[in-house]
Amino acid sequence: MNQKGLTLIELLFVILFILVFATMGFLGLMQRERRIRLSGEAGELVSDLRFAKRMSISEQINYGVEFDFSTDSYRVIRHGDEKEEMKRKDFPPGITIDGSDEFSEVKFTLFGAAFGRTEIFIQGEEFSKIIIVKPSGFIDVQRNNVN
Repeated sequence: MNQKGLTLIELLFVILFILVFATMGFLGLMQRERRIRLSGEAGELVSDLRFAKRMSISEQINYGVEFDFSTDSYRVIRHGDEKEEMKRKDFPPGITIDGSDEFSEVKFTLFGAAFGRTEIFIQGEEFSKIIIVKPSGFIDVQRNNVN
């Protein structure tokens, strides 16, 4: 016999095929969105570190970035006669920060150098970034996959 059209089973397979590929595409978009959000948060932190470095040089007053690892936040601080908070940043849920040592502040000298080397880890669900502030004041960002 010569059939014209699709049987019900063939139609179900086509629908199942479309659903599988749509789900794979959706999951890929979700993963990309989380990666972009983590990159944006890391970029903002790097920008604030560079701001503190530039302000230390231009105003000839020490600036720094103080981290609070327990609340996943940081503050940009101006060290004048008294500490003055210039900015406060709380990371959104799902993004955490941690440090490589007990120092919770990156402080810049009047020449833009940092008081020691510091590593800050910004972690999302699947990815992380490592921000390294070298004693010279150079700020480096490295990407890391979380297993």
